[in-house]
Amino acid sequence: MGEIKANGVRLYDELLGQGVPLALVHESWGDATNCQHVLPRLATSFRVLVYDRRGHSRRERPEGRGSVHEDADDLAAMLVSLGVSPPRVVANSYGGNIAVRLAAKRPELLRSLPGHEPSLKATVS
Repeated sequence: MGEIKANGVRLYDELLGQGVPLALVHESWGDATNCQHVLPRLATSFRVLVYDRRGHSRRERPEGRGSVHEDADDLAAMLVSLGVSPPRVVANSYGGNIAVRLAAKRPELLRSLPGHEPSLKATVS
């Protein structure tokens, strides 16, 4: 577990295991701890990245509301800085919006993108 400065903010991250990179992006009402019960199993086959999004849990809370664009830029900067690109990105709810935005802006940073219930309306804004 650690902290990395990317896209102008301090980001909390955990990187576990070996193998194909896998990044998990949490929803609005959670943080990296949402994935703790599956991390040991995933880490046997993947190099798993979990993190607290901007303004969540152990993450820096910059002034202002923030946006899906900033969250996507945060994820891009983190993937590049940690050298885990291109990962499979698995996301749910608002995390899916972030991942879809990242795929639109920086498709070379993703290997695949399964998403669970992203609100696509928020993605196009």
